[in-house]
Amino acid sequence: MSETPTRSGWGYVVIAIVAITLLYPLSFGPACWISQRTGGDGTVVSVVYQPVLQIAWRCPQPVGGCLLHYSRIGMEPSCCEMLWEDEVTGYCRWGHTTIYACIW
Repeated sequence: MSETPTRSGWGYVVIAIVAITLLYPLSFGPACWISQRTGGDGTVVSVVYQPVLQIAWRCPQPVGGCLLHYSRIGMEPSCCEMLWEDEVTGYCRWGHTTIYACIW
């Protein structure tokens, strides 16, 4: 018999967990862009990315603002993102709307 050591699959499991942990929040922006460009109302984004939306809603302005800005990067220039919370259930929703005119 050969004396080659067998490799444990734990290294691959750890790499997969780290990759998924990093890819989930990074995929939030592209999911928002796809939702807006395909005419979706944001329901799928609200369900799949509820933890990210909760962080954006409950964290201080710099963190929440960065997350919302990231959700806006790939959207059409005439669109704006919206984030609101259902006061009864605490469920956060993400959506988008078209901006027709800006008054400053």
